[in-house]
Amino acid sequence: MAMRRNRLLLLAGVVAVAAYAVGDLLSGLLYDGYSFRDQAISELSANGSPVRPTAVTWIAFHGVLGIAFGVALATAATFLLARLTNVLTALLAVLADGADGIYQVSGAQDISYAEAARHLARPQGAARTRRDCRP
Repeated sequence: MAMRRNRLLLLAGVVAVAAYAVGDLLSGLLYDGYSFRDQAISELSANGSPVRPTAVTWIAFHGVLGIAFGVALATAATFLLARLTNVLTALLAVLADGADGIYQVSGAQDISYAEAARHLARPQGAARTRRDCRP
């Protein structure tokens, strides 16, 4: 059940992009004299705009879908979330070092990229091993 909910919330991100594009196009076409090239998109939802109700509706819909997508990302990637104090401490250490280059930041227990990929894929219904993928 949780996996289905997560998939729907992730799909909300795709729908949000489509809603924004369709809403912008529709509002621009309904606004007599509106130029996609010469006018800002914010003019569609500005006070006095003839398409303001339409524009405000798709912008709100896009926002709600964006929040749902954010919830899905936060839920799906909980193991990647670090405490803010740890992140700030690491950034301050890098800045204090003054060196340039690439820094490898590790946790208490390092994992391989393959293990990280499996961890992310399992909640999405991926097979645990290659053997599980065979028909």
